[in-house]
Amino acid sequence: MPAEIAVIAVAVLLVAYALVARRLTTTPVTGPIVFVSAGMLLGPAGTDTLADISIETLRLVVEAALVLVLFTDSAAFRLRWRRSDLELPARLLGIGLPLTIALGTVLAAVMIGGLELWEAAALAVILAPTDGAVGQAIVSNPLVPSRIRGALNVESGLNDGIAVPFLSILLAAGEAEASGDPMYILVTFATALVPALLVGVVVGWTGGKLLVLAARRGWTSPGWSAVAVIAIAALTYVGADALAASGFVSAFVGGLAFGVATRAEMPDTPELAEGITHLAALIAFMVVGAAVLDPELQQITPSMAVYALLSLTVVRMLPVAVSMIGSGLRPRTILYLGWSGPRGLATIVFATILLLDAPGAGVTLVVTVAVLTSTISVYAHGLTAWPLSSRYGRWFRETKAAGATLAEAQPSEPLMRRRRMEPDFVILRGGTTTEAPSDGRLSP
Repeated sequence: MPAEIAVIAVAVLLVAYALVARRLTTTPVTGPIVFVSAGMLLGPAGTDTLADISIETLRLVVEAALVLVLFTDSAAFRLRWRRSDLELPARLLGIGLPLTIALGTVLAAVMIGGLELWEAAALAVILAPTDGAVGQAIVSNPLVPSRIRGALNVESGLNDGIAVPFLSILLAAGEAEASGDPMYILVTFATALVPALLVGVVVGWTGGKLLVLAARRGWTSPGWSAVAVIAIAALTYVGADALAASGFVSAFVGGLAFGVATRAEMPDTPELAEGITHLAALIAFMVVGAAVLDPELQQITPSMAVYALLSLTVVRMLPVAVSMIGSGLRPRTILYLGWSGPRGLATIVFATILLLDAPGAGVTLVVTVAVLTSTISVYAHGLTAWPLSSRYGRWFRETKAAGATLAEAQPSEPLMRRRRMEPDFVILRGGTTTEAPSDGRLSP
């Protein structure tokens, strides 16, 4: 009976959320808030309905969700060479991300006692990726200029994949320290990443080309194309894992290769699978809320809480500000970019993997801080995303209407389109918003 009750509870939650999902897009209530809260309510700290989640189940759910997110996000990336399209994402990923990791490492080593240097760096890497789905209005509110929304969208879509090799290196460093063999880092890095790159490219490209061929000959349909996307993503991960390589790197690279292979004839294919991807991510948030948050949050110390708050503010905002030097953006925009760095699925998955693959006292501290930070972010960024993005968007429109020249207003084509985080809004008279009709035509 307990298993049946758990299934009923989860099914009722999914139906209830589906009934109001569209309405919630213009409120501070986000999907991650709903499902994390539900997980905590249904977990041991609440009704105990989801008390029997095993380690194997936890790992399967969170890893599957991240694989789908990595693959579909990278597949949706459209590389263009216009400076106005690439400049801001390149600054955020090429300058802001490394500086965030460096600053986070230093503060973790100073503030949290009991951490080895590699563990402090691992914490910084785990907390570096952003998750736009946690505060979806950040990248979906049409009042915000498209150039800014696009930069944040690309950053949150690619930085988790970029962070994976750094985490692999640090895990190898921890094992090398335990074994006393510094060469172990290089050997592990090569064996984990090189096969992953090859598997990702081969599986992603081949799968994409086969799907294009099938569509060209009328052998498949959009619905089955979505199934194929999910299956190809799974193949990239499992193929690399079978070679003892990084399945996450393979999924990320496989998505890039798949996007290149399908872009010319099936540019919208990654979007077909985003419903399943979004569902997997929300279920992962719920499972983590039930199985991870309660025990980890009981271990909080004041220094951990302070670090978590600094990670969401100074550790994010200062590197972003440095990365935007010379961009011409107004201070208010830089502040908005700095705050718009919610932590979510990637942070939780990386922390779970670290806990399972490298158990130890220091790792337990790292996981506790990571879980605390992501939990604060789910609520803080989720609740503030819509009101702050609307306020910033109104400032932009008023400043532009007054005749000011704004770098934010430069035309920019979207480099990434992710429907699970970008409902089709249009701006109506008076500055309010609504979703666009399904045919894509804008209301007058």
